[in-house]
Amino acid sequence: MKKILALIGIASIICGMLILTTYKAIQVKARVKKIPKKIELSELPEFEFENTKGGNYSYWDIETDKSVLIIHFSPKCDMCDMEAKILFNYYSEFQNSEILMVSKSKKFDIKKFAKKHQLESFPNIQFLKYQEDQFEEIFGTQKLPAILIFDTQLKLLKKIEEAVTVKTLVKYTRAANDR
Repeated sequence: MKKILALIGIASIICGMLILTTYKAIQVKARVKKIPKKIELSELPEFEFENTKGGNYSYWDIETDKSVLIIHFSPKCDMCDMEAKILFNYYSEFQNSEILMVSKSKKFDIKKFAKKHQLESFPNIQFLKYQEDQFEEIFGTQKLPAILIFDTQLKLLKKIEEAVTVKTLVKYTRAANDR
C-alpha cells in the first residue's frame, strides 16, 4: 500500500512539473512574440496605408526627387503635438519634402489632429492610418513620436525615436534635400 501511495505521489509530482514547464514555455513564447523585431532600414521600404481622404497611399505614390519625412504619431501624444506645431510654424523648411503623418488611431481622430494643427491644406502632407502592428513591422519602431528622414534617393538619412527640436528637424531635412 505504501508503494502504491509513493508511486501516485511521484506521478503527481512529475505531472505537476510537466504542467508547470509547459505553462512557463507558453509564457516565454508569448513574451518573445511581443519583442519588436530589429529592422535595419537603409532605404524606404514598400508600404501601403489607408489615406484619411479615402483610398490608399503607398510607396508608389511618393513624388520623385523629394525627400521624405515619415512621422509616426498619435493624436493623444503631447510630443506629437509639438512636432505638428513645428511643421506648421516652419512649413517653408519642409515644403520640398513629402511628409507622411502615420498613425493607428481612428480616422476621425487623425483628421481632427490635422485640422487642430492646420496641416490638412498643405499639399505635401499626407495623413495615413495603419492597422495593428503594420508600422512596426515595416519601419521597426513603435515609439511616439518617431521620425524617419529619407533623402531624395529614398535612402535613410536619420531615424529619430523621440521628440526633436526645430533646429534638429530642419538640419536633417535640409541635408536630405541636398543629397
